[in-house]
Amino acid sequence: MICWDEDLPENVAQAYAIWDSVAKGNVSETARLLGARRPTIQEWSQRYRWKERQAEQRQEDRDRTIANAWATLAAEVDASVDVVLKARSAVYGPDGKPKPGDPTPTALKAAVQHLGILGVSVQRTVSVDVTHSAPSAVTHAELQALIDAGDTDTLLALAMGRTPPALQATAAAAEPEHGTLEGDFALVSGANGQGELGREP
Repeated sequence: MICWDEDLPENVAQAYAIWDSVAKGNVSETARLLGARRPTIQEWSQRYRWKERQAEQRQEDRDRTIANAWATLAAEVDASVDVVLKARSAVYGPDGKPKPGDPTPTALKAAVQHLGILGVSVQRTVSVDVTHSAPSAVTHAELQALIDAGDTDTLLALAMGRTPPALQATAAAAEPEHGTLEGDFALVSGANGQGELGREP
């Protein structure tokens, strides 16, 4: 659709609209389509700054499009937050699919991506209860040392009931000991994409 600029003389506005659209910015083609002299069209394009006018209008169009896109995304934020919250308590059947009414993995991924575009970060946290008992025989002090050292491999092995190789000699020599370390541990995705193990308050 050709739109004329009302702040230009009618004949200039008509020429500009054709130059900006069907003539694709070509002065000679604009003159041909209008049946006008090329020098006249050339003079109009310079006097009324057609190229600058076109650049300004393109920028306004881009800004308007971006603003509309952000408004549309912002209007759907509540829906995406609702999907994420429902996914926290979703129940999956034996076939690995969520029960009716619960968000699907695809819906959750889309919601997380939507929120990410708006700068909202969704962080997944997995709580692990860490216990130690024979034959591992790991004391509280040793567990704390592993935490301080960031030895996630050893801590996860202990959480799964296995004795890490580094502690096998200690386990063989120690007396059976039972207990549960107070506090939960959360495996949290770090900024570099690596897992970080830390104690939850």
